[in-house]
Amino acid sequence: SDVAHAHGLKLILWIEPERIHRGTDLYKNHPEWLLGKDGADKLFNLGDPAAWAWMVDHVDRLIKEQGIDLYRQDFNEEALPFWRANDTPDRQGITEMRHVEGYLGFWDELHARHPDLLIDTCASGGRRLDLETLRRSVPLWRSDDSANPEHNQCQTYGMASWVPMFGSGTGCNTPYTIRSEMLPFFTLCLPSKAGQAMDWNLYHREAANWSAIKENLIGDYYPLLPYTRDLRSWIAWQFDRPDLGSGVVQVFRRP
Repeated sequence: SDVAHAHGLKLILWIEPERIHRGTDLYKNHPEWLLGKDGADKLFNLGDPAAWAWMVDHVDRLIKEQGIDLYRQDFNEEALPFWRANDTPDRQGITEMRHVEGYLGFWDELHARHPDLLIDTCASGGRRLDLETLRRSVPLWRSDDSANPEHNQCQTYGMASWVPMFGSGTGCNTPYTIRSEMLPFFTLCLPSKAGQAMDWNLYHREAANWSAIKENLIGDYYPLLPYTRDLRSWIAWQFDRPDLGSGVVQVFRRP
């Protein structure tokens, strides 16, 4: 984080506080804070006041000691079975309600302690896009389905009607692939396998193209053609910034 800050950059910390793996300290030392059966991964119970207080202090300390600017919370667990198993038949829903209250209160407390903190909601890619979550965070990774250009076009077409700020990432292999995922928050994923070549000319050109239009991508949204997944049909929309007197139209012919 020191190196990032010295270069005018910010650092994002990716953490998954609600899923507790076997053999970890919390699993061994605080079973009363966890939901689930022994021998399998468990769910951290944010509805438990003692557990909630510990997690808030733990993440707060990480943010301060490590110089974290953006906090990214992931959640790769199917929570409902844990919640239901913890309630008697006549009390179904209570554990879920308390957990959700704790989860939202957890973020509220982080914001209270760190007013400039930005929160990224991930949750297996776009699995927490409810209104209360979006009041407190932005989904910088909207879906784990990020490799298919047409899927990305369709995601933008639908999400932009409801969510003003979101992001994802795409491989840097063709202009069509990259431009299908030019979003308000945009990540070009570099090759990670040995022997894969990086087209730096393509990378720099498309990064410059995104930089030229990025301010428009949080503007008013207008679909221009009907939604379709048909690979023989075009799809198009525009973003408009009347305050800046500018906008951008994105049109895709499909393969």
